[in-house]
Amino acid sequence: MIRVSLLRHAKTQGPAALNGRTDVLVAPERQREVASQLQAYHFQQVISSPLSRCADLALLLQQHSPQLPVSLEADFQEMNFGLYDGRSFDDLAPYWTELEAFWRSPADNPLPQAETLQACYQRVTAAWQRWLPSLQDNSLIIAHGGTIRLLLAHILKVDWRNPAWFASLAIGNQTLTRLDIYPAQPPVVSVKCIGSELSAPPVSGE
Repeated sequence: MIRVSLLRHAKTQGPAALNGRTDVLVAPERQREVASQLQAYHFQQVISSPLSRCADLALLLQQHSPQLPVSLEADFQEMNFGLYDGRSFDDLAPYWTELEAFWRSPADNPLPQAETLQACYQRVTAAWQRWLPSLQDNSLIIAHGGTIRLLLAHILKVDWRNPAWFASLAIGNQTLTRLDIYPAQPPVVSVKCIGSELSAPPVSGE
């Protein structure tokens, strides 16, 4: 059995905004705090979105443990929200009708010049399938809320187009989602917990 943890990055700096591909930062002191908490988990492999809010944490973990292999995976980035990406919600107030339609049904109402939900789902799940054969036990994937939700939809075989999956499934900042992967053809993936706060790591074999 291989244990894999999915971590959503910590809260970013700046006003509340529709941050997808926009490369916003997490405060350095917050990244150091999260990295310190993660040391207790003794991860053996880290795969990260290349966006700074994820990659900066991955590189901090490697600084603490120089032997730790870290890989950046572009296809684990958050959705590209097109013309509205990176803009604060206050700035987006004139476009609220379009945003509400998107949130009601993101698969049916893509934002202007944005990545579609289908395209996002396809790239995220294709990256997961590429990595699955080479994942080591006790691996960490640092990614985004949307990325993790789409991965879970794929693993659990639920309808990724269902708006409730995004509105009702809470994946908070700096929370861990734990997967156990059992050898088979294809591998069997079991979801052990979703969106757990960082705390003491589980006992081996739990």
